[in-house]
Amino acid sequence: MKHPKARRAVVAALGNFRGDEEISKALAAMAKSGDASGFVEGELGRALGRLRGEHAVETLTKLMGRVAFQDAVRVGAIDGFAELKDPRGWQPVLDALAPGQPVFGRRAAIIALAKLAEPLDKKTEAVELIGKHLRDENFRVRLAAIGIAAGCVAALAAAPLLAKMLYGVSPRDPVTFLCVALLMMLVALAASYIPARRATRIDPLLAVRHE
Repeated sequence: MKHPKARRAVVAALGNFRGDEEISKALAAMAKSGDASGFVEGELGRALGRLRGEHAVETLTKLMGRVAFQDAVRVGAIDGFAELKDPRGWQPVLDALAPGQPVFGRRAAIIALAKLAEPLDKKTEAVELIGKHLRDENFRVRLAAIGIAAGCVAALAAAPLLAKMLYGVSPRDPVTFLCVALLMMLVALAASYIPARRATRIDPLLAVRHE
């Protein structure tokens, strides 16, 4: 396939066959050989994480070191570690959050650490990390931390009202808090993406003249 968007869509679709070792091996081989598009390689990372194949950790670790526009490959690998939920993924993601690392990767890392907190029994450490980055020097990282924290606070405040409406889930369940916070943040990002993308296509001189 010549068009990277088509390759990316195919990779994303293949990532839904969780547990299929043949697909996992094929995508791992594709990741090893590389792709001309960093966004395709990033999607390979997400797909490998969802597939949870035998060599996923090794492949994702290698993808973390590849340089690409908007850090697309590293972001995909970080997302893949979040999907994989393997204890070995915690440290690489934590390293990606360190000051001085590319900002897109840092933003993805703090979201991934929040996702990994419950399955890896790292809730206390995750809370400390999120709190620490509420005043991060980069606004993207700070916004991600604030979004997660705000979702947790809102959920705690609403817990007494929701207690009678929930079945089989505690109103103060930490997994639910993290999931809701991440969902709200993703919705906000998605809602702002399309207008922002359209705005970049507008000639600023024409916009000023129109005003």
